[in-house]
Amino acid sequence: MRNGWLGIRWGVFILAMVGGFGGTVEAGGKALPQADWSGLLNKVDQAEAQGRDMKARMVITLINKAGQKRERRAIFFQKGTDSRLIQFKAPASEAGISVLIRGTSVFLYLPQLQKTRRIAAHVKNQPFMGTDLSFDDMSSLQYGQENDVISATLEGEHYQMTLKPKAGMSKSYTRFEMKVRKHDHQIVEIRFFDAQNQEYKRMERLGFRKFGDFSIPSTIQVKDMKSQHRTILDLQDMQLNTGVSARLFSLRYLKRDLEL
Repeated sequence: MRNGWLGIRWGVFILAMVGGFGGTVEAGGKALPQADWSGLLNKVDQAEAQGRDMKARMVITLINKAGQKRERRAIFFQKGTDSRLIQFKAPASEAGISVLIRGTSVFLYLPQLQKTRRIAAHVKNQPFMGTDLSFDDMSSLQYGQENDVISATLEGEHYQMTLKPKAGMSKSYTRFEMKVRKHDHQIVEIRFFDAQNQEYKRMERLGFRKFGDFSIPSTIQVKDMKSQHRTILDLQDMQLNTGVSARLFSLRYLKRDLEL
């Protein structure tokens, strides 16, 4: 939920430090001119925004360091690039919990309390429903709105890009490194770094499926590099451009028992 969906990429490379500008040195890679960086990021954002709407079933598997697994099931709706809704269906203890994302606003409905609350900005970087994704991860799709490119290279069939938050943006990361497919500008991996320059989270997108001219990842894997906890999110029964109603993305629909 943190607009195409989930909505992430590797390489061996040395990148400019956060805040630095100028060229990038990468073994086997070709540094792109700084004048090309924003255009490349625009193409990545366009690839993230494929289709008018989408809906799917979600199987969320949580795996701890010891290999123990827990599973959750949900349904997912998206319209445009700024509206998403997720409703959990299993286990029974979490059935009916719903999350609505509209632009930068995130709302959480808890059926046990019959209450809807807005997620404050300062907690959006916290884990989402026990996964390795944050609320911010679930709502972020258009990377150019909140981040600036600080380096970009071409290595084989992939671009390697490094981005940092725009001035005034509050994020858990100080930079992230993104691997992007050259032929369709789809993100295949993202590595997030903290203020100590340590990688703390890694996200991969796998199993791309074609829907006409669109290409959508069916699996997202996220790993906490410190705890070694992992989240695998599988999208099933994906449907694009079915005419999902804009009315669905309202607070009153959070309380309804939804189906695809």
